[in-house]
Amino acid sequence: MAFIFTVAIPVHPDTSYRAQACEGATVKLACPSGYEVSILWAYWGRERSNLCTEGGFGLNEVCSADTTATVGVLQDLCRGRMECEVDANFGVFGNPCTAAVYKYLVVEYSCEREYRRPSD
Repeated sequence: MAFIFTVAIPVHPDTSYRAQACEGATVKLACPSGYEVSILWAYWGRERSNLCTEGGFGLNEVCSADTTATVGVLQDLCRGRMECEVDANFGVFGNPCTAAVYKYLVVEYSCEREYRRPSD
């Protein structure tokens, strides 16, 4: 059974937004028409015991994936897209923790104007 934890945030251009999802859920990043998702920062792992507690596997140890690698995965999945849905799981981001640790994904992103190359 997947536990869903998503955050709905109204999107305004030129502002940063934060979305998060518990392990096994999907995070949705969205921008208005004419804008693309731009990943600023991301965290995959566990550092706070008060987030994603409903599906806990029992351990609250602190562990995290390399944030540069996590950002890179998200950039590859979301580049050039107005909306991006990403599964928060170790198949996408790897497993930086022991299997018993219930992880979560936190993403900070902005909405950047789409760049259109001039036609030749």
